[in-house]
Amino acid sequence: MNLPPEFSLTIQSHDAGWLPIDVVPYSESHAPWFSGVWKRMADGLAKSHALVDSPPPGWIQWKPWSWVHETKPGYERRNTLVALANSQVVGFINVWPDSPSGIDPSRNTLYIEHVAACPWNLTSQLWQRKYRHIGPALLAYAQWHSQSCGNDGNLSLHAADAAALDFYRKLESGRPQPLFTHKQTGILGPTPHGHHVDRKLTYLEIIANGGLELLEDYRNDKF
Repeated sequence: MNLPPEFSLTIQSHDAGWLPIDVVPYSESHAPWFSGVWKRMADGLAKSHALVDSPPPGWIQWKPWSWVHETKPGYERRNTLVALANSQVVGFINVWPDSPSGIDPSRNTLYIEHVAACPWNLTSQLWQRKYRHIGPALLAYAQWHSQSCGNDGNLSLHAADAAALDFYRKLESGRPQPLFTHKQTGILGPTPHGHHVDRKLTYLEIIANGGLELLEDYRNDKF
């Protein structure tokens, strides 16, 4: 699902300025990036933290190489989208179209289960990030995807932890209007496993009402 030509999603490289990215459906050609590169980097970083007795980052527990092949009942609606830059996978997003709002069940949203930059784009105690600003670009695409699949640009998600919640707060800072129209705990998401953790997490929702606030940041005439 291509963006309109008036928009360009870009990320920042540490040595090559701003680069365009493409967001495409996951395919088996992307599998080695998750099962090979991501997993090996996560394992190595976890071991390095254990050797110096320091807590590893929360994303160490993520297993995207198994999520993309999830076959349990209820996961048929999960769609994985992959961000590419220079033919490299740089991030991914798992979304659930046509998910009822946690605030108003009569309104559908595109629920974002996971949104992440790949490990090589995250600063750690072993390496410096290669690309920046992947998360905002993926969220902008998600809002366009929501519009295109009939969910009116509405997005919903749960902040996975305090660091994720801080990311979303920074994303809406400096805007004339709040980006997230709802922020509260105790709300379940649409995923089969949501009842285990969602009530403890902060639920965020964007009601676009036909306006694509996030995508507007990537309008070509802004560059």
